[in-house]
Amino acid sequence: GFDAVLAATRAALVGASRRADQTNHAESGPYAERDGRLWFMRRVGTRYGEEAIPEQLTNFTAQIVKETSLDDGVEPQRLLTLRVTLDNGTDLGEHDVPAAQFGSGRTWLVQHFGSDAVILGNPNAVAHTCAAVALLSPAKELVHAFAHLGFREVVDASGQLRLVYLHADGAIGGEGVTVFVDAALSHYGLPSGTEDVRGAVLVSMRLLDVAVDRVSVPLFCSTYLPPLRHWVPIEFATWCWGPTGVFKTAVASVCQSHYGDFEGHPLPGSWLSTPASLEHLLSRAKDALATIDDFVPRSTHELDETRRKGSQVMRSIGNNAARGRMRQDLTARPDRPPRAFVIVTGEDVLSGESATARTFGVRFEKGFVNLSVLTELQHDARRLPHAMRGYIEYLISIDTWLKTNAKARVTKLRAEFAGNNLHARQPDACARLMFAAEVFARFATSVGALDEAGAAVFFAVSYLIAKRLQATARNA
Repeated sequence: GFDAVLAATRAALVGASRRADQTNHAESGPYAERDGRLWFMRRVGTRYGEEAIPEQLTNFTAQIVKETSLDDGVEPQRLLTLRVTLDNGTDLGEHDVPAAQFGSGRTWLVQHFGSDAVILGNPNAVAHTCAAVALLSPAKELVHAFAHLGFREVVDASGQLRLVYLHADGAIGGEGVTVFVDAALSHYGLPSGTEDVRGAVLVSMRLLDVAVDRVSVPLFCSTYLPPLRHWVPIEFATWCWGPTGVFKTAVASVCQSHYGDFEGHPLPGSWLSTPASLEHLLSRAKDALATIDDFVPRSTHELDETRRKGSQVMRSIGNNAARGRMRQDLTARPDRPPRAFVIVTGEDVLSGESATARTFGVRFEKGFVNLSVLTELQHDARRLPHAMRGYIEYLISIDTWLKTNAKARVTKLRAEFAGNNLHARQPDACARLMFAAEVFARFATSVGALDEAGAAVFFAVSYLIAKRLQATARNA
């Protein structure tokens, strides 16, 4: 009869309502997502028992679609990828928010998604909104990513440790390795595979002809030295100096282009940057070349400031240490010592024996640079990362030999460069540059760019130039 029809109708309506809730609503703890908005379900007691009173938090919904654990080898961090949709259906897209900033909801909301997305002015609305977003994002993707360059041992699919070299576009020597670097390192991308590695190495060796030997040889060795830092410590920088207009930056840019797409882009570092910014760069550009350009103080104030900054950076490199810092809770932050190898360009040099001893000086003068070779190298700059990738693959293949022999070989070379009237660090710099020349000669031979005789001549000439530069430094 009528009562049965009424009961069936009510059951159908309840079922439809529940299906709509499942489709359009989501709840977790005291929070709910309804009508394209986030709500706080405040529990209040009434004469009939406890009841949930909805309080609107936002005019949008947000989900954490990905949580990335960033490993920079110093201090782990997390990055949250959020997607925001307004209650009118407008998709505001996805943006990355550091987990440390997630609690300051209004800040990242306006910065990344604009002023249309609003957290309402309820008491504790920001805290409730962040909690709601976290609780209502159960299906987020979890990712582990490396946030630095250079060599790192990772566990492969079979559970074995593998040595890989991280760069902005992935990893050499391993599959399935995620790299997430900031904008300062975004140009450090190496090719996914080598293309005519022998030809690329021959192009790279044209760097030896770009200037007179006392300029080109130490810069060539400085280009191939950084990845060797994984096996031997490097505690000096190559300092290119001379008057304006002698193509210091142009030649240094060719060196830097071995590590990625830097042609037409600013060099990684500048002396106009803050000390903290340079420290961050040199820590994360591990086992790579980082050129700091334009050491050119233009006033008395700039002279003092730039020299102070330069001395601080060189001391950090020479001592393999960074300035200690505290968190807001007065606990110590982890140190970020330099892990890159640095080439500096400028019109001036540092004063003080201790600071200059941490540098290997390369003086540019008018007429030193062969402009036709420089132009050729700039034109072929895209080939240079292929040479570097091949070199890094070679280093990975001789990892066991390097672990066994690298430090002993550097010690032997250092003894050969030791002498009177030299700061103790100078023979050390020469030894490391010559070790890079020796390893490069082995690599070039392995890919057919040099034969055994050519490799011997290359190393002998490099050694002779280093000895001459050492004598110049002694008599300066």
